Amino acid sequence: MAGVAAALVFLVFITAVIFRGVVTSHTVTRQTIYGAIAGHVLLGMTWALAYGLLEKLAPGSFPSVVKDGLVTEPNFLFASLRAGRDRG
Repeated sequence: MAGVAAALVFLVFITAVIFRGVVTSHTVTRQTIYGAIAGHVLLGMTWALAYGLLEKLAPGSFPSVVKDGLVTEPNFLFASLRAGRDRG
């Protein structure tokens, strides 16, 4: 569980660094667009890992994502990217 928490902290840090670079860019370049796309994907991965950690801490938190008692990261990644899309 400590490894998952450390990975979550690392992803939050990397995502924040990338988004800071995108937001503080004075011109929109190809690198800025690539950074925004990478930040969006990393944000989805960060939330997926956070959802997985929450499921490990409180089993049954996500009954629609957990199938037959099996927790798989692709299910959480799909759920986190879908939730981001649904918010706008």
